[in-house]
Amino acid sequence: MGIFTWWSHNSDPSSLYVDDVALILEHMDVLPKVRELIQFYGQFIGLELNISKTMAYVPHLAELIVVAGVRVSSEPVKYLGSFLCDQETVENLNFEKALAKMRSLGSKWRCRSLTLKV
Repeated sequence: MGIFTWWSHNSDPSSLYVDDVALILEHMDVLPKVRELIQFYGQFIGLELNISKTMAYVPHLAELIVVAGVRVSSEPVKYLGSFLCDQETVENLNFEKALAKMRSLGSKWRCRSLTLKV
């Protein structure tokens, strides 16, 4: 799955993990060229972009649009188990929900009156 994100020019330009790629682009207008380059060089190294799984995240976008065949939205995008989105939303999605789940599991274990010996 490839995810194009329009974020900040101070960010790391790319992250690659096995078959997942996240590209950080400063401007959306370069998306068609980036897609073209990935497809061109992919021919030589066996990389094929699955456009149906490719998403672009742009904060504060009013509606879903399509650029160069890529769905572009302001909805959070999940990448390698974590959400990519604005700071407030990312804290809620990536951390607060996980903490709530851990608290819930902790209360279930406390009801069992179990102890650990070290």
